[in-house]
Amino acid sequence: MQARTPATLPASHSSRSGKPQFEKARQLLKEAGYNGKPVVLLHPSDLASLNKYPIVYAQLLKQAGFNVDLQTMDWSTLITRRAKKDPADKGGWNAFISVWPEATLLNPMFMSFLTGTGEKGWFGWATDDKLEALKSAFSATPDPAERKRLAEAIQLRVYETGLMAPIGRGYLTTAVRKGVVDGVVPAPAFVYWNIRKH
Repeated sequence: MQARTPATLPASHSSRSGKPQFEKARQLLKEAGYNGKPVVLLHPSDLASLNKYPIVYAQLLKQAGFNVDLQTMDWSTLITRRAKKDPADKGGWNAFISVWPEATLLNPMFMSFLTGTGEKGWFGWATDDKLEALKSAFSATPDPAERKRLAEAIQLRVYETGLMAPIGRGYLTTAVRKGVVDGVVPAPAFVYWNIRKH
């Protein structure tokens, strides 16, 4: 069964038009009492699959009214730093961008980053009992219709809490030289079984 994931919004979600709402975002920040404290966004300079996203994301955050501190480092430093729980102004961080193979996003139970278990969870260490209860219910029910409903509820909860935010969808391109290799299995991730070299 393929569950809907937080990578797409359910049709019933009405708070998003698909177009940036920067003025509304600035208004909401003001109402929330945002004081201009810098948001530390980690930027991996040496990882081609990721290094362009933080630059665009930083610009979008700025347009929404955030003061952004884009900190550039290599990927090894970033993955070491993301484990730090210090406040952002003392060597910690507020956000980083990562990519996931689509095959791991088909079911909310397989999403490593989709946790509300606090210190035991994914980097950022969110505590969200409601999210965990929804995931438990999803895992317990054998009914496909109920799983779909719960997957959408999980999805909406993720947006309500800001646990994560999808920024796009990428596609992997694979080239195989005709007459040299065959048996390639079309899949959402690279799989190497069944390949034969002539």
